[in-house]
Amino acid sequence: MKTKISIATLSFLTLANVVLFKMQGDEGKIPPKVTIIEYQEDNSPPKVEMPNVETPNVEEPETPPVSPRLEALATITKEECKEIVSVLASDEYEGRKPGTNGDEKTISYVEDQFRKIGLDPINENGYRHTFIYPSKIPLKTSNEVGVIEGTDDTCILLGAHMDHLGKSSGLRVKNRIYNGADDNASGVSALIEIAEAFVESKVVPKHTLIFVAFNAEEMGLIGSQFYVSHPVKPLDKLSLMINLDMIGRLDGKNELHLQSSRISKDL
Repeated sequence: MKTKISIATLSFLTLANVVLFKMQGDEGKIPPKVTIIEYQEDNSPPKVEMPNVETPNVEEPETPPVSPRLEALATITKEECKEIVSVLASDEYEGRKPGTNGDEKTISYVEDQFRKIGLDPINENGYRHTFIYPSKIPLKTSNEVGVIEGTDDTCILLGAHMDHLGKSSGLRVKNRIYNGADDNASGVSALIEIAEAFVESKVVPKHTLIFVAFNAEEMGLIGSQFYVSHPVKPLDKLSLMINLDMIGRLDGKNELHLQSSRISKDL
């Protein structure tokens, strides 16, 4: 004869468990934490059964969402900057002098980067801000300009010149390529990476952001002068211009130098 003795285990229940059990209106059932001891007819050791108790589902706290701005900053990488500099400063680009094959390759490369990023073009011709480069034989070249529209009509312009000195023409050393990695492929790489970060953030800025890769800077600031004469947004709406120039070498110092035509509290 088998006998189930549940009453003997009630002494192991806390008062709180019993009260809770009765409050739930399940007095005809065995409380969920009561041990059931079953004695066997052959006087063998009793078999102890522990009823299954469901473990309550405890929701883990949600991980707070990452700011879109922080996610966008992660798109700025050393590897991508190095790749851009390596391309622009390669011998294939012949020192990026305006009017040369290397100049056209530079313009096309920056144009492709602006398009891949998703910057808005400035006209039906895309990103090209075309002008005539004055020389013995006037040559056509261009700045590259892309835009992120803001919520109001004020503007911030970020710029970097993409040209360099081309090749040497001296008697002693001829056709030596001046690659211009620091001056100023480094600044162009930063311009492209910053533009990408703003686009990837999916945040509509307050100020319209204008990204300009200037041309013919080494020959007398010609590209920037043309932009001032033919701005894509009114100059009186321009709140700030940040020029990125020769940022690839720190000369062993962990310093970044800022120069301004006037003191800016924001900087």
